[in-house]
Amino acid sequence: MMSDMRARHDTPRRWWVVLALGLVGILAACQSAAPTPPPDDGTLTRPDLVGLIEWDGSSDAVVFRAEQVTTTPDGFFSLGAVADCTLYGDNRLVYLLPGEGESMVVAVDTVSSEAVRTFIEDLTLNAQLFSQSAGFDALPAEERPSSYERVEVNINDQTHRFDSVGGWAAGYYAGLVRRCTEIAAAPAEFAPDGGAWVTVREVTYNPDQPAVLWSADNGIDLGALGTERQWVTGEAALALWDVLWTAVRPDLQIQQGERTFQAVMQVPGITRDAPAAP
Repeated sequence: MMSDMRARHDTPRRWWVVLALGLVGILAACQSAAPTPPPDDGTLTRPDLVGLIEWDGSSDAVVFRAEQVTTTPDGFFSLGAVADCTLYGDNRLVYLLPGEGESMVVAVDTVSSEAVRTFIEDLTLNAQLFSQSAGFDALPAEERPSSYERVEVNINDQTHRFDSVGGWAAGYYAGLVRRCTEIAAAPAEFAPDGGAWVTVREVTYNPDQPAVLWSADNGIDLGALGTERQWVTGEAALALWDVLWTAVRPDLQIQQGERTFQAVMQVPGITRDAPAAP
């Protein structure tokens, strides 16, 4: 009897989800089959969402991403950017947390497939994400803002993009990021133990910009790297990562001897568009 009552109670909610997803053309039954995501552990509490919300289970596939985009011509620092919150196809969650002072922490976790589905349901029903729109690409180049907020969702073989230029309310984006980070169950601070791509460029020292001292004894001779990215591992990668994420300033200068550099680090599966490890 109790199971019958639960079934009758869940039916209206399920059909609201079906209707909402169907209205934006992403109902799974109307699409070709997507790669199977990782299986859930334990007993499902929302089996009604299985088959309704599916995604590409590849480790490099993005299910959800919320990020602040800067459109300045100099794209150097964007190479090392980490989005505010990214949910990957293999159920990895990567997001930013404020650390001490001006520092930032990159947090990582792996969540269940059920958590992914209920998150998408929450975005659909409660956040009304699929009622939003994207406006940046429609603007003439001269009218485009230098920065804006952007969200991407990839489910049931379809990609959906929304942005702040489309007209969402103040605080809406922050609410989406909060919903994303709250699905974390046991987050840990990320460190590039397995290595990272490092790209540097030499600059003229500017006394009005922040600067830190660096020694080649740390394991990376910045002056010897050249302009092409190099794969760096071990304590050297950890030390440079700590410097960059403690400062979190795109204009940070790194002084090695008499020379001044700027640096970015790219980590596959963590920073946006990072090349695969060698």
